[in-house]
Amino acid sequence: KRFNELFPDISCKTLFIIKFSNFDVLGQEYFDGFSIDHLITNSLITQKEVFCIYNKIYHSYNENILDSSSEKMLNELKTLKNYLYKLPIFKNKEKCFLEDVFNSLVEDINKLPSHKLRYSQGDLTPSNILVKNNFEFKIIDCEFAKFTNFIEDDFVRLLIHSKFLHKNYTYILEQKLLKYKFINIYYYLNQIYISSIKCASYKDYHLHFDITNLFNLHQTRSKTDSILLDS
Repeated sequence: KRFNELFPDISCKTLFIIKFSNFDVLGQEYFDGFSIDHLITNSLITQKEVFCIYNKIYHSYNENILDSSSEKMLNELKTLKNYLYKLPIFKNKEKCFLEDVFNSLVEDINKLPSHKLRYSQGDLTPSNILVKNNFEFKIIDCEFAKFTNFIEDDFVRLLIHSKFLHKNYTYILEQKLLKYKFINIYYYLNQIYISSIKCASYKDYHLHFDITNLFNLHQTRSKTDSILLDS
């Protein structure tokens, strides 16, 4: 609901949120469109048109950026850390690895010249963007929406899930959208959080895939030996 209030032109209005068994059910206004994934797969939209949609989302997001602080950013990171440490998939060795990852992020955050805050959709992917024939579009599925100090996470997520984009478009978007060098590391930490909620079990392929990517990415950034994750 909050996401739609801040971005009414690019999101669907929330109609209701109800409890059903152990689930929260979100109802949104109907938008007669298809996901970008579907349109790309069926050659119903061009890469240039997708690029233009991503640009419009970027400009809409930019209109709602607020000033923040390192303290708020570190507190958000601490909340994520506390959640991940409680996941049964992480044993002692994995927690040592996570500690190393979080410590490196704290160092990076403390070096930032400024800090910003913005409301995020939380799971921005091509499958969560619906497009009509006239290229009007709406962002849907905002169950992970929240205020975040990691304002580039949305665009890392969007680019990682947009493998269909030509490298020329990807390069332009990366130069324009991604300023924090550490944001890819944060993305995978946050993705583990999202996957842990979405996945039916902690043995799910997607969850292990996210953890493996986090390890590989952190290892390339670190000059010291890292602890290997259990298979």
